[in-house]
Amino acid sequence: MKKIASIDIGTQTIRLLVAEIHTSGSLSALYRDRFIVRLGEGMNKKKHLSNAAINRAVKCIASFVNKSKELGVDKIFAAATACVREAGNSRLFLKLVFDKTGILPSVLSGHEEAILTLKGVQSVYNSTTDTALVMDIGGGSTELTLIKNRSVSMVESLPLGVMGLTEKYLKHDPPLAQEVEALIRNVRFIIKSQSGLLSSIKNDFKLSPVFIGTAGTMTTLAAMDQEMTSYDPCKINRHRLTQKKIQCLLKEMLSKNARQRSLMPGLEEARATVIIPGTQIVLSVMEMINCSEIFVSDAGLPEGIILDKLCHET
Repeated sequence: MKKIASIDIGTQTIRLLVAEIHTSGSLSALYRDRFIVRLGEGMNKKKHLSNAAINRAVKCIASFVNKSKELGVDKIFAAATACVREAGNSRLFLKLVFDKTGILPSVLSGHEEAILTLKGVQSVYNSTTDTALVMDIGGGSTELTLIKNRSVSMVESLPLGVMGLTEKYLKHDPPLAQEVEALIRNVRFIIKSQSGLLSSIKNDFKLSPVFIGTAGTMTTLAAMDQEMTSYDPCKINRHRLTQKKIQCLLKEMLSKNARQRSLMPGLEEARATVIIPGTQIVLSVMEMINCSEIFVSDAGLPEGIILDKLCHET
């Protein structure tokens, strides 16, 4: 059986997945790792990757490539998302990654990112789903994919990323009430004015069977709901979160500063600030489509990258 590695280069986090590929075309995770690198730090003010952020990211990617080789992988695939596709110096970053590792990451469009994330999610929530909405909240953007009659109906990428929102609105710790109010207004405005997908399903979309969320915000909320002291992907996949529970978690987080928040079980220190705008995005989308619950998938873009490459090789 083949071993394939994928490296997901996000605005906030860089993730590694090493998977064993079965003859059926399915995959089993052998090794996972991730670092919150904040590659997109400061891009809210200037669409430019900083030297410090680039150095952190290149170092992380190099360590992931080395680890993959130690594990005897046959191939390594890397893909970059929002902050790299938007940065004016993205070519410099990609060249540095290639020079250091021999790996040239592909830069995904918002549409490509959403489709690949869906492939990963469907490895947990199988593709027989008749109707579903899949949401991927990232550091630089939020991707939405609507499935109808077992096929992709609509895909869109919204300029809602947890890093940009944090840098723009949350200046105090804990955030001031007026900062939170401004954040909420902005998130709701972008969703209502720019999401044709959500507008189209607002009144008639029946969540049968699922509204699914993936990536850091969703998996963190699921871990917090279960008060995890040790992260377990198996307990994250298919975990159900109600709108009421998410609202309670947000209220508790807003009552604490970042250090106090980081002591809440399931919330790692590096996410203690960005979890607030991420949670507000979740709630705003749920409010928009009158949805009372969301299911969580630990699987997402890293799995999708591998599955997509396998499809193109067969």
